[in-house]
Amino acid sequence: MKVIIDVETTGFDPYRNDIISLAALLVDEKLRLVDEFYQTVQADTENQWYSEDAEKVHGFTKTHINSFQPVKEFQRRFLQFLGPYKNMQMIYHARASFDWKFLLAHFVKTDNHYQLYKHVTGNNNLSTISVARRHKVSLGLTSLSLDNLCRHIGFDLDHHNALSDAYGCFHVLRFFYKELLWEDGVSTASYVNSGSMKKT
Repeated sequence: MKVIIDVETTGFDPYRNDIISLAALLVDEKLRLVDEFYQTVQADTENQWYSEDAEKVHGFTKTHINSFQPVKEFQRRFLQFLGPYKNMQMIYHARASFDWKFLLAHFVKTDNHYQLYKHVTGNNNLSTISVARRHKVSLGLTSLSLDNLCRHIGFDLDHHNALSDAYGCFHVLRFFYKELLWEDGVSTASYVNSGSMKKT
């Protein structure tokens, strides 16, 4: 089992800023959708590191954020969503592991990261940016942003909505899996990272 995630945040530093919304998709080894999760969560809007620029990106005001779900309940629900699955590969469309760093920091701040580690360790994360970069010439794209890749594959993306972005990442990954690579269910980790574009 794999989990695709996307987060929206109050800024750009995982230890000074907070998650305000998270979307996650559980997918199997053939990248078939199993379940989805979306939740908004309260954050410290009075923090000196709170970014007005981030607010312009995701559209949530301080009033919105203060009315969201409490952190502990959010974390409880997310861990419940991950259920019995262990050592899952985490997938996202981000540079420098942005989403994973924010998710981990969110659980570290509540001393609950050991519960998160039961499901995802971060040791085998996969960024669809890294996948796309290997095939940039074949794609013929100058930008590998999520919205650009989604336009290329025909997915209508509501960018910077966490759930839409998670589905965008899902469809981009499926594009590499089904259209450019094998269709026989070989684990994505073994061949998407290889950079091979050849079908058998």
